Parts: sequence; structure tokens; C-alpha cells
Amino acid sequence: MRMLLLLTACSAANTGGGSSNPDPLKNKDGSVYKEEFGRVHAQGVNMIQRASQLHDASYHRQGKTKATASCQRVALSEDGEKLRAQNRSILLLVQTMTASKSNLCEGSRADWRDGMAQCLHQLTGLRVIVHNDDGTCADCSSLQRTSCITSGDPPPGLVVVLGGGEDKRLRFLCANHYCGNTGDPFWVDAGRNAPHDYLGACDAYAFDRQGKRILGAEQVSLKADPPTKIAWLPLVNPHAEIRGLYERNLLYASEKDPDGAGVPRVTRPQNIARLPDVVFQRRVIEPAFRLIGGHAPIEIIRDDALPKPILLPPKERVIYDDVAVKASEKRERTLIYVGSYRPNKGQLDFLRIVSKETLGPYNLEFFGVRQADVGGDDYAAIQKEVQERWQGKVTLHSTRLSHEQMVSVMSRASGLIHFSNGDRNPRVLYEALMFGLPVMVSIQSMPYIGLQCQPFVTLTDTNGTSAEVTAHLRRFVKYLTDSEKAKAAQRKMASNATIERPWLLKKLHNAQSAIRTFVEEELTEHLVYANFCERFGICGSLQLVRDPRTPWAKGGKCRRSLKRFENWRFKPWGAHVEIKRALNIVVAPKCVLMWGRNCRDACRDRNKREYRKVSPRQWWQPGSQDSEHDSQDSIRMRWKKNRKSRLGLGLEAEAGAAYAPRFDESGEPIKSAGEASEALLAIGLRSSTGAEYRSRRDASGKLLPGEDYIARRKAAQALAP
Repeated sequence: MRMLLLLTACSAANTGGGSSNPDPLKNKDGSVYKEEFGRVHAQGVNMIQRASQLHDASYHRQGKTKATASCQRVALSEDGEKLRAQNRSILLLVQTMTASKSNLCEGSRADWRDGMAQCLHQLTGLRVIVHNDDGTCADCSSLQRTSCITSGDPPPGLVVVLGGGEDKRLRFLCANHYCGNTGDPFWVDAGRNAPHDYLGACDAYAFDRQGKRILGAEQVSLKADPPTKIAWLPLVNPHAEIRGLYERNLLYASEKDPDGAGVPRVTRPQNIARLPDVVFQRRVIEPAFRLIGGHAPIEIIRDDALPKPILLPPKERVIYDDVAVKASEKRERTLIYVGSYRPNKGQLDFLRIVSKETLGPYNLEFFGVRQADVGGDDYAAIQKEVQERWQGKVTLHSTRLSHEQMVSVMSRASGLIHFSNGDRNPRVLYEALMFGLPVMVSIQSMPYIGLQCQPFVTLTDTNGTSAEVTAHLRRFVKYLTDSEKAKAAQRKMASNATIERPWLLKKLHNAQSAIRTFVEEELTEHLVYANFCERFGICGSLQLVRDPRTPWAKGGKCRRSLKRFENWRFKPWGAHVEIKRALNIVVAPKCVLMWGRNCRDACRDRNKREYRKVSPRQWWQPGSQDSEHDSQDSIRMRWKKNRKSRLGLGLEAEAGAAYAPRFDESGEPIKSAGEASEALLAIGLRSSTGAEYRSRRDASGKLLPGEDYIARRKAAQALAP
């Protein structure tokens, strides 16, 4: 009966919310909804039903807490003090959670999600409420169930959405200005993607597992002082095409429901159409959303933008402390690879792309479980590969180990390999680092970008050649052997023995000691989440000596080129056929622009080129500020071969004289010098000398008297000696 009521409520809520699927518990064809990367159970139930079974309302902690965060109170910002005075809270919306024994903030979890929730309360003293994916809510101060936030409660000051980036019920209403279009807004949803180079702005409509809309008027208030801020960690598969919307576009939460939704329709005449979309996006579209109101900006946080500190239960804490004590002791010559035996975890790909000789003196052990019902099972193929090519070097373990057993293995091993072809900044990387393991990881795993500058982290690429991956593995193995040499020298020094080559100590270092320093300075939950809190204006300035968001920025010590996996650069995808029609990609009229090329092709090429130049900074990058777009977008396009394009854009002439635009933002002809100046300011152009622009032509486009610059230049050259 209870499940029947849940199904009824979900269907009703979802229909009213405007989702394209009337029943969120089933696919459109009536089959049971199973998530691609979620746990799929043989009983034939979906995630909501499974969550209800595991998270029954009769569940009680009985006073037991598996692990708690250890964050300290920090000073609040001015907005943070206002939130405290108004008794407003922080809300965490859990959209995706692997079925387990408990929800967040109920005392029986020990992962980064629970650490974030608990730390935000400890840092600020504000009430932190979690809306879990099964419809229940918990208080992160008492770690107990509580009533959920409703429309009658004070609006949250900060809403953090965890997961849900690939939910099949997501819908986006996007502004239609792709490559100069001025058409009606278009809808994007599951299976209907925008082109990979679309740069725009969209209203995001998301629904929880019960079919109720989130990020609506119930959770978000723009009229409050300060207004609600939104952070979304979508946790998206690196290869998912929808990543393009999250990472290249401006996303907003609209106060209106999908039935009455609307985004600003900005007219884009030809002179503005020729601007790169990335400039038009920031200079015209973003102000237009602010102007009409009712749209709360959503800050998207990539998987690799934050590390994931691990909460350690008491038994694991003992092992963690013991690793520090034994940092100079010799470790077993064993590399470990932790992950379920699924294709996306990459074990089979790794064994096929390198040879066993590359491991040098080290053996490799795989730890994982078989999950044929979740993304496939590679175990048999891995076994065959080991028997044919890796005899005596590789051991497979398919028995599930407890977390305590797994970290005990980590505390003895020499290194971790994670060659996944598609992961979401996996927790195992941080477990390995906490227990002293250097790491070799693929960029497709989306590791925290701050790890790249650390000597104990080797980055590789699953799309690389065999020679490239082999070179990375050899570098990793050399680092491990050099670390053991350094530890051997340290042990000799401790015993007052003579060191044959003392100069080696200047070049080598103890990996375990270096890792422990990094973990204690930059991977503690206090530092990571205090910076997160500061970024969203709740915590005051921390003035930390080292900022865990940008460890490579200090002193210019990182000489490596930072690499990030961006799927649209490796495998561009086309738009859905309906969206192509909306964007005039299929039915675009034939026209010729610069260099005799088709208008659309020139636009796409320019988008790609200019996005690479202006590449928007994430909040964790050095020098990133709220006003950072002002400096980013002050670029000028110079097309020397086409005078008309410069005329239309109001860009610099060859000798520095500025042309004036012929149309304003709305497409109306410019009739005065004042209007010309305003139009240039609107599209973000500035004079190189700082002088104001002035019109050199009348309304019909003819040169005003005395404004024939070329004629005057020729006359000046004729008079020159």
C-alpha cells in the first residue's frame, strides 16, 4: 500500500512538473527504469523501490556513528551573518546515491558527500538539511531524521545539488542564438542534445526521484537578502554528451514551471551575429537573463574541481596513523588496481596496452567484484588475458573486502593504478593517497586537477598509444623505485651508517612522507569545504597559506601542462534532428561570408577558435573572481581581408581608427554617435586608446564629411618628405 501511494504521488507530481515521462519509475516503453551506472538489482525493482527497502522509516542509528567530520568553526561573511540572523539553512539535494545501508547525515556513511554535509554545519553553525533520494530528510548536526524544508520555511541560503546530471527526466530550455540565430527557444532533454559547440544559456528543470521539481520556488528565493545561491555537482559520465550543456553554457533555475517557462529572446542582427558566440553569450545573453529577473544562476562544479576527503571510522583511523609512523619502512613490491570488473573500469584495456616487463620488479593485484547486471562483466576476459600474457605477474581477487581490509592492503602496497576510460573522480584515489600510495590515473577518470602537479601522481590517457601509456607506466615505476632508494638512505642515516652516494638524497624523496604532507595540508575536509563555503559567500576570507583549490599556483612550482578531459574536443557530436531544425543547421540558407566559406561553417570554426582563447575559468582556477568575465571578453577580432565585417562589428581599423556599428542590440539602425557608443559598450568592445568611439557614417552608411580616412592618409603620405 505504501509503495502504491508513492507511485501515485510521483506520477501526479511529475505530470504537473512538465516532465516528458509521466511515470519516473518506468521508461517511456513501460519497462522498469534502471540507471546506467547505478546498482541494478536482480529482484526487478528500480532505484526508488530499492531505496525504500533499505531506507525504511523505522531505521534508527541506535546512537552509533560510523564516522564524523572534523571541521572547525570559521568566521562568517556579511551574507553568512545575515543567514544566521534570519535562521536560514543550507540545503543538500541528493539526486544520485548508490543504494547502501543509510542516507546522508544518518550516522552510517563515511564518504565525501557526508563529509561535505557535516562540515558545512560545523564551519558555519547554520542548520544543514539533506533531502535524500528516497524522500526522507536528515539534520546534519544531530545526524538524525527530521522534517523536510517546505515552502513555509525560510528559504535556504545555499542549495547544493549532488548528482543527477544524467537523469532522464532533466529538461533544459535554451536560448536560440547559435551561430547568429534569433529563433524561438528550444528544449533539450535525454536523447535530444544540442551541438557540441553550442555556447548559450538555458533554464534547467530537474526533478527528484519522486517526480517533484527541485530548484523551484520552494527551494530557491531571489527576493531574499541575500538571495539563494545554487551549486550543482552533476557527477556526469565523462563521455556523456550532456556535459556540453553543463560546462560550456550558463545555467539558471527559473521561478516558473516548465508550462510557463521562458528565456529572454535577444534579437541578433547580422553585425552582432558575426561575433563569436562566447563573447555574445557573456556580453548580451547573461545581462539579458539578469534584466528580466526570475532566473537564479547555477554554478556547475566539475568532478575534477574538488578533491574528495575521506571520513575515517575509528579502526581505519588507527591504520592511517600507523602509516605515518612507518613512512620510512620498505613496502611490498605490489601495485594494486581497485574497481569492479566492468569495461569502464579499464582493467582489460590496461592489460592489453602494456606488457608485463614494464612493471619491472613489481607485481599487480586486482581487487574488485563481478557486477554483470551493472555495465557488463570483464572478469572472464581478464582471466584469459592473464593466463596468456601475465602469468606470474598478475593476481585477481573477486571476493568483496570490507573497507578496513581494503585500506589495510593499501597501507602495505607500493602504488595504485586506475586506468578507467570513464569515471567521476573516484574516491579510491583519495583512499590510496591517505594510506601512502602514489597513483597512476587516467584523465578520463576525472581526477582532481590539483593532483597533476604532485610528483607522486602520474597522469595517463586511455586514448593514448601503447608507447605513450608504456612510457607513463615506466615513469611511475621509476618513481616508486627511487622512493625506496631514498627510504633506504634515510634508514642508513638513522643508524649512523655511511651512505655511498649522499647526493642522491637531493634528487630523491620518500613518497610516503611527501604524500602525508600533501594530505594533511590540502586534502583535509576542513580545508576543502572551508574553501567551498568561502567561494559561495557564506564563510569569510580564510587567508590560507596554501589553497587546496589551486596547489599548482604557489610559487610557479608546477611546470607540467595541466590536462583535462573534455569529450567535445575528442569526439564532436551532432545535434538531434529536431534541434537541428530549431538552430537552422539543416535548413540554413546558402550564404557566403569571409574567405568564400559557408556562413555556418565559419561560425562554428570561429566558436571553436575563440572558446579556446577565452576558455572560461572555473572558480577554483588562479585569479578567478566573480567579475572575471569582464577581462576575458575584452578581445577584438581583426579580419584584414574583409572590410565590411569590420564595419559591421565596429572593430579596429588597420591604423587604429575605430569603425562604428550600424545596428544596436535590437537590430535597429544607429542614428547618432551616442547610440553607436552604447552599442559598442553593449557588445563588450573598447577603444584601444580609451577614447570614446564616434560615428564616422550617417544613418545610410555614407561617410560623413572629412571622415574619408584613406583619402586623408594618401594625402598625408604625398606631403611627407
